[in-house]
Amino acid sequence: KSLLPMHHTKKILVVCSSLGGGGAEKVAIDVANGFQHLNCKVNIFAIHEKTEYAHLINSAVHYEFGAGNKASFNVLGIIRKINAFKPDIIFVSQNYLCFWVFLAQKLAKNCNSQLFVREGSTPSANIPKSVKGFFIKSLVKVTYSYADHVIATCDYVRKDIQNFLGIKKYFLLLSYIVQLPYFSVHHY
Repeated sequence: KSLLPMHHTKKILVVCSSLGGGGAEKVAIDVANGFQHLNCKVNIFAIHEKTEYAHLINSAVHYEFGAGNKASFNVLGIIRKINAFKPDIIFVSQNYLCFWVFLAQKLAKNCNSQLFVREGSTPSANIPKSVKGFFIKSLVKVTYSYADHVIATCDYVRKDIQNFLGIKKYFLLLSYIVQLPYFSVHHY
C-alpha cells in the first residue's frame, strides 16, 4: 500500500544533523538515495557542515548546510528551504531535530508536506531524567503526536514510544529504512 501515490514527481526534503558521523546520518542518505532512485526530486538539509559520507549521496540529490549549533538560525534555514523547495515529504531521523523541523513546517508558508519522523532507539533510555530531559520529552511527544507518520525500527521501539511518551497513534514499522521509499509498511 502506498502512503503517497507516485502520480507525479515528488519532492522529498531530508533533514539531518550532518553528512557524517553516525547511523542516523547514514539513514538520511539511504532514504534520500532511495527516493531519488524512484525519480523523486530530493534535497538534503544538513545542520552541520560535516561531509565524510557525502560521497555516498547520489549525484542527482542536492544538499546544503545549515548554521551549525545555532538552533534559531537552523529553524529559519529549514523554513526558507521548505518555502523554496515546497516538499511533498519531509523526513527527519533524529529525535532532537524532529521538533525543530516540526516547528519550521508549521511556520512555513502554505506548507502541505507530510512529516515522517523516525525513531531508531528507545526514548525512555536516551532522554535524560532531568529538567532538560523533561523539556526534551515534551517536545518529542508533541512532534511525534502531530507528525503524519512515525517510523519505529522494531516493535520494541514502537512500544517504548507508546509507553514512555503516551502516544497511541499508528506507527510504520520499518526495520530497514531503505524500504521507506517503496512504502512496504505495516500499520499499527
